[in-house]
Amino acid sequence: VIQRLGDDGPRATEHGTAVATLLVGQTAGGVAGLLPQARLYAADAFTVDADGKVHATSVDLVRALDWLLAQRVDVINLSL
Repeated sequence: VIQRLGDDGPRATEHGTAVATLLVGQTAGGVAGLLPQARLYAADAFTVDADGKVHATSVDLVRALDWLLAQRVDVINLSL
């Protein structure tokens, strides 16, 4: 189960998908994860500006962390 903060458009998701697969596995492909019963929460702190550049401010990061804490997650991984 994945709960997500922020969904304001398409994102490059290859890295996040790879990390999620390592953690919880992939049922369709039969890949066993390290924590197959884990619940994932994805807080996307990055935005795309008018020039198409991806960035995150400290406020964006704090907002994402605050949301994760409100969800009472036990472990937070930051891939910056």
